[in-house]
Amino acid sequence: MASYGDTTAVKTIFEVANRQKKAREVASNPENIYRRGRVNRVFTNSAELSKATIDPNKFKKINPGFAAGIIEFYPANEFNPKERTELAQPIDTHFTPAIAHNDMIEYTTVDNINYYRGPINTNNDPTFSPDTGISKLFTNATKKAINMDSPGKQKVERELFAQQMSTVKQLFQKSGKVKKPEIEDALKPNPINGWARELFGMGSSDMIFEGRKGNSIRLGQDGEFPNVKIANNSNGLEEKLTDGSLIAMTSNGNLKQNFPSDTAFKLSCDSGENEGKGPEMASGNTEGQFDYEYATVQPDIQQQEQFNQMIMQSDRIILDSQDEDVTVSSNRHINIGAGKNMSITNKGYTVLESKNIYIGNKAKERTQPMVLGTELQKALIEIIDFIGTLAYTAPASGLGPGTPCFSGTTPLAAAISQLKRGLGLDTEFEPSGEPESLEAETPKSTFLSSKHFIEPNQE
Repeated sequence: MASYGDTTAVKTIFEVANRQKKAREVASNPENIYRRGRVNRVFTNSAELSKATIDPNKFKKINPGFAAGIIEFYPANEFNPKERTELAQPIDTHFTPAIAHNDMIEYTTVDNINYYRGPINTNNDPTFSPDTGISKLFTNATKKAINMDSPGKQKVERELFAQQMSTVKQLFQKSGKVKKPEIEDALKPNPINGWARELFGMGSSDMIFEGRKGNSIRLGQDGEFPNVKIANNSNGLEEKLTDGSLIAMTSNGNLKQNFPSDTAFKLSCDSGENEGKGPEMASGNTEGQFDYEYATVQPDIQQQEQFNQMIMQSDRIILDSQDEDVTVSSNRHINIGAGKNMSITNKGYTVLESKNIYIGNKAKERTQPMVLGTELQKALIEIIDFIGTLAYTAPASGLGPGTPCFSGTTPLAAAISQLKRGLGLDTEFEPSGEPESLEAETPKSTFLSSKHFIEPNQE
């Protein structure tokens, strides 16, 4: 019997106490043990689940508020000849993983309900994550002739599936990251040495939520400059401006610097037959083509004035407001370009409110003001009324044509000059002012607009 103060006895007492403490902790908060499983089928809606032939007892292992995300899987057990299946639901309430037949998953049981997570990244390939946990059942042609009714049927099917998928799994490449030194080094100290050299040389990966078929959401960064890119049907390490559909938000660098593989990118309305005819980009009083060099990284970050831009591209884009308005607003210019035609259709009225309106690029020379209909009507009526006051006097000899005269008291020549001055026609029209001028053209013809101009006819 151990005496009081015996260190061995004290040690034994503490060991027993610790075991009892751990037992109480496990009983009150048991740990979850994850096991491996292989997906047999996935249920994406209630109709699929209700039509499936499944033992009703298996539904006791799930608690589905909705059927989406429920899977039937085989618990990984090489010694189970029946290869029984069970049901499981996603472990995360707000996230449904992209699961397919033969994917490897991990599952756990909490309060008699099966939960799963995965698929396990067996191939580091989002398009193909087969169960690789059981060794191959055959290595040559003779072993491929295994009886498909044997207990190993499911295992052989898995191998055949893996071989078939290996030929198509490269259709979409796993997303990665391409280095962009111009952007990444924008804040790099110069000269760089010591810890700074190591820090800037490390780089970092991006957070990418990736689907199976070339769709992804990238929360990335190039150096200290963040970017967000949402892509669909895109194949490559990084998203491209020429693949599928893309919404991209960048914080520094022009299009070429942010998308190195798309150095030849041009707007659709500025490509092919339309090259050089893209929407004009005005800057102060000078004009040029669309600014492909916006936000180009400057040698000195203190001189950088342009940073953020957002790009959206696809084969077709639809903006549809079901109930309220669509509002497009810009602090500077709004440029709209089309490779072919443009139509504006509405069931109400159309208002174009602008300082000046030019129809055609040449109209900005302001040589052809548009006619004001009512004012022209007044001018024509006045001319016709004037012609109606003309009369003819017979020659003194009674022979030959008569001489036109004005029935009023004003001489004819003076009356015509007065009419021309009133209509602003006494001098030839000469354009004046800049395209953004609000000043009326001189001379001020009553039926010519000072704000609306049109291109002249082609000769």
